[in-house]
Amino acid sequence: MERYESLTYQERLVARSVSEGHRNRDIAEELGVAERTVKNYRKLALKKLAVDSVPELVHAFALLNLDNPRGGA
Repeated sequence: MERYESLTYQERLVARSVSEGHRNRDIAEELGVAERTVKNYRKLALKKLAVDSVPELVHAFALLNLDNPRGGA
């Protein structure tokens, strides 16, 4: 949980969306940012959560049982 709390709000939003299977392009459009920005947030989130891939990210979110990007189970 400590690693999750180290994520910024935007990193949480992107990580959550990625873990739900949304494409970078769609996430960028929803957030009103460039696709490259989404990729950067995703990269930072993976690093902070100490995972190497999107499947590991999905697994980490499942283990944390997080319902919203603001935190808490």
